[in-house]
Amino acid sequence: MKRVLVTRDIPESGIEMLQQKYEVVVNREDIPMTREEMLAEFPKYDAVLTALSDVIDEEIMRAAPNVKIFANYAVGFNNFHVEPAKKFGVAMSNTPDVLSDSTAETAWAFCLQSQGEYLKLIGMCAKASGSGFLTNYFLVKMFMKKQLVL
Repeated sequence: MKRVLVTRDIPESGIEMLQQKYEVVVNREDIPMTREEMLAEFPKYDAVLTALSDVIDEEIMRAAPNVKIFANYAVGFNNFHVEPAKKFGVAMSNTPDVLSDSTAETAWAFCLQSQGEYLKLIGMCAKASGSGFLTNYFLVKMFMKKQLVL
């Protein structure tokens, strides 16, 4: 069975989907892996689901020849060195356009709640153990295709 490493804790539904087809190992500590940890761990896997904090460069790819895809749990891909990936035939992916709606919803959140829980979230993110983001906190229902009546 193919092995997948998830470098940060993601919502359980995503992990369960992966587990239907793969042997999955998740970094449940939810702190960024060090470069040394990535160099030691990545070679054991066929695929790695990365976070934006994981820099995937030529050295990492050379150390992990079994990895066929690095999939970013992020919209961006500035942590991916694309040219070496082309050279090694390694696929790289991200999650484009998944934040458009949530960005608009955040604007609504600022409009609708200038104090309270939202400010707690901002404070928590600022203190997020140097990781820059928290993947499993404050998951809420989407406002997409909803109407606000004032």
